[in-house]
Amino acid sequence: LKGWSVVRGTWIIVQDDEGSTILSGTEGEIRRSFARAINGQPAPVENYRLLTTVRLREASAIEMQFGFEPDGGRQALRFTLDRVAVGHRDNDRAPLIVHSPAKPYDVGADRLHELKVERQATEWRVFVDDEQIAAIPFAADHHRPELSLVAEGGPAWFADMMVEELVSK
Repeated sequence: LKGWSVVRGTWIIVQDDEGSTILSGTEGEIRRSFARAINGQPAPVENYRLLTTVRLREASAIEMQFGFEPDGGRQALRFTLDRVAVGHRDNDRAPLIVHSPAKPYDVGADRLHELKVERQATEWRVFVDDEQIAAIPFAADHHRPELSLVAEGGPAWFADMMVEELVSK
């Protein structure tokens, strides 16, 4: 939990079925800001990839939220037992306004899935299990570099959370 801020709910470190250390969240949200260090000072990361592996376990839904706006709005990748949706929330309690219809997806409560979001120069790219499911364009992006994980309806497992800076070659 180092570096994470619990917004609500219960978040604990546990061992999964294979003995790996994972983060278990129940009925809540956990958030983490990120930046890179230049001469010991935090500096914004322009383009990056957010990655985590998830298991629904007993949860009815999980979300990976990103692209936090100054007014509290954010983009969200929502994962339920049989659907994947990408949309926008005006705040943490607002309904999800989907960018396109939810996609049927065989999630399965105990299957492990990789969620990935990339902030490119002009758009967010959203992936589930290496399949791109959405591209969300933005004109002037003034988002805060943060990642939020949400669990609803019971405990969900999150592991292997990573932020990678993307650079042009």
